[in-house]
Amino acid sequence: KTKNNELIKDSIIEFRIELRGYRSLKDLISNKLNKYIKIESEKRKAFKKRRYERTSNFGHESYGSILSISKGMRI
Repeated sequence: KTKNNELIKDSIIEFRIELRGYRSLKDLISNKLNKYIKIESEKRKAFKKRRYERTSNFGHESYGSILSISKGMRI
């Protein structure tokens, strides 16, 4: 609302400085969030891998014993 160009220029400069601060804050938060997501994803993958290995080993053992029982019953 003012006609004074110096005040307008000063306010634009102050706004740009403030905007730089918000950008750096946003970058900091997004970096931390991306790290957290990556760590949680790796934890989830490791958990699924351990769970799969446990169940698959057990599944093969029980599958073999079922085959031997069923073969024995057929004979």
